[in-house]
Amino acid sequence: MNEGAKSQYIEYVSSSEDDADAASTGGDLADDAPLHKRARTGVDAAAADSVPKWSNPDPYTVLPPTDFSVAPKKDIVQTIRKAKVEAAAQNASTNAIKENADFISFDDLQEDEEEEEIEQDDYEDILQETHHQADRPHMSPPMAEPPGVDLGFAITPKFGNEPSSSSTFPPPAPPSNVVEALQDEEMDDAVVATRLVAGTKRKRRDKHSNDSAGYIVEEWQEDGTNPTPWHEGTGTFTAYVGLQLHKEILAFYNFVRPTDYEERCRLDLIARVDRTLKTWRGNPNEVSIKSFGSFASNLYLPNSDMDLVAVSESYLQGGRQVFCQSKNQMRQLQFYLERSGIAAHGTVTGILGAKVPIIKFIDAKTGLKVDISFENDSGLRAIETFEAWKEQFPEMPVLVTIIKQFLLMRNMNEVHTGGIGGFTIICLVVSMLQLKPPSDRAMSDIEGRYGELLLNFLDLYGNKFILGNVGIELNPPRYMDKYTYRGRAKINATGLTIIDPNRPENDISGGSKRVGEIFGFFRSALSLIQKRLHQFSKDKDPETSILGCILGGSYTSFFSQRDRL
Repeated sequence: MNEGAKSQYIEYVSSSEDDADAASTGGDLADDAPLHKRARTGVDAAAADSVPKWSNPDPYTVLPPTDFSVAPKKDIVQTIRKAKVEAAAQNASTNAIKENADFISFDDLQEDEEEEEIEQDDYEDILQETHHQADRPHMSPPMAEPPGVDLGFAITPKFGNEPSSSSTFPPPAPPSNVVEALQDEEMDDAVVATRLVAGTKRKRRDKHSNDSAGYIVEEWQEDGTNPTPWHEGTGTFTAYVGLQLHKEILAFYNFVRPTDYEERCRLDLIARVDRTLKTWRGNPNEVSIKSFGSFASNLYLPNSDMDLVAVSESYLQGGRQVFCQSKNQMRQLQFYLERSGIAAHGTVTGILGAKVPIIKFIDAKTGLKVDISFENDSGLRAIETFEAWKEQFPEMPVLVTIIKQFLLMRNMNEVHTGGIGGFTIICLVVSMLQLKPPSDRAMSDIEGRYGELLLNFLDLYGNKFILGNVGIELNPPRYMDKYTYRGRAKINATGLTIIDPNRPENDISGGSKRVGEIFGFFRSALSLIQKRLHQFSKDKDPETSILGCILGGSYTSFFSQRDRL
């Protein structure tokens, strides 16, 4: 009875379990009733033990590890060069115009030669950098003051509702290259080599650009003339380098600020454009030309554009837009401006598909650039707002002038090219001044104040301001959370958002697509000025220009423009 039950149980035991059980019992099961699955019933226990027994071992843990020492090694340099050849072949089949193949740079020959000599150490360094970028913060920490430099003020003050790194807002998304690295940690050597080859030249060029806080356009690059014509040296040295910076900022402002004859020439230009447009329509009372922007606010540089707007009486009285409201009419006006002789030949162009259509041309008499918009009073309303800000913050025009020149030299001062315009710069400066601590705002004009304001501005927008989370409101002054904003304006989720103080439904900086680059230039400019201040304190040379590290260049255009006027 019991024996039958035991035999019935064994029928359901796997062969591997049965063999293992037999080995552990030393052959005791051989005395049991014979089964059809057990042909070795009569085999001696010792003989059975001599037969190898296998139990399907795990090949990943039992087999010996692969001996990589005998495997052929990959030549990393050869892999990289192969990737370069394949990339070049692929590029050759693409559209040459789309790839900007007609661009020729004469200062990159050394870079191309260096790329041919990529060593294995370069590969390992960049590979390690690719896999560990996620450990780095998205934004650079605030720059520390160079040791041994007495600025007389802190360059990282606290601002009201400051958008610092301790903010509770969600962190910005990591760069796409970091995401790719995290998703594909097991990249093979060929993929890494391709990325290395594709990114080497751009990386080195960007590093070179950082020497001047962004690439300075050819017109403003040093040409052998005095790169800092505003700086004449004081002849005396002071350990308080903040005061030296303050004095040089004032010297620069006095060098570029408008003169009386420049104002008269620009007023004459406005009158000539006004007469031209009235002649075109044949109705002197239909339209008038008004100025806004930098000229109306008296914050223009010697070669700044003239911002004009053509407004009709019906628009001024009731808001009805009637003048030049179709693309066809704007094209007709373009032809007339050149035919009348007010615009230099071949300089008239229209940006007709923009949110605010404009016609651009160069005045034949003065050589000044002119922008004309139509039936839009937003710029006119901003004049009154600016005058109120200037009265509240008399230091604002000086700082705005420095920032405008900094961006002009890097071709980042035009909204239609992705830069930030004059009114946006004013709003950035005013917002910073509005949100400074009340105790600091109440202080009278102290020595070194302009230097303090400039470094604070570069630090705030270069290091602290988080574009993806924070927007700016000026009336009332505050930083607003983009994630919870419920206003009427359309929020730019990834770029700069500044709510128009006169039209709450308007974001005045919506077209500034390259603001991330610009804020990066601010960060680099802060670092360069700090290094120059440190060097200035060591050399004790009052002839050294501090602002020259970010504003040094060819000012021939300024002198030529003034001579022409």
